[in-house]
Amino acid sequence: MRPIALFLLAALAAFAVACDSSAVQRDANVTPVSERRAAPAFAVPNLRGGPEITLEQFAGKPLLINFWASWCEPCKQETPTLATFARETPDVPVLGIAANDAPDEARRFAEAANVGFALAVDRKGDLAERFGATGIPTSFLIDARGQVAATWPGEITRPELDALVAALASG
Repeated sequence: MRPIALFLLAALAAFAVACDSSAVQRDANVTPVSERRAAPAFAVPNLRGGPEITLEQFAGKPLLINFWASWCEPCKQETPTLATFARETPDVPVLGIAANDAPDEARRFAEAANVGFALAVDRKGDLAERFGATGIPTSFLIDARGQVAATWPGEITRPELDALVAALASG
């Protein structure tokens, strides 16, 4: 019985490390240009009111799209990083899309977190699904031609964001 307990304890520890995105920085790789797919076109409600937000609004420049939710703990952890990145990297706009979330809850969270970047809502998660997100948070780096250059499942750190943008710029 003791070897089984030790095995289970070791497996649990390995699982905990694998699930902790802060434990290991992942490689920031962008998809080669020849293998990129077009980002799905969209028009989504602006979380703050006003006109819908579309992919076309960002044409000609890179864009970081982050699917998140107010009830998601990793999303809460990465929000300050995204807000700082958006302020310090104006050449790469950030669009946060609250997926599978109540708009009022998402709006309250964004206001409390002092989010300054563009925010939209994907109430049922349909757009997240079209992009291929398998969970939240998930970020997509879109190149200036409107193609998906990178997908980042899970919480993203500032060094990882910077590495992705640098990789996009270099090719």
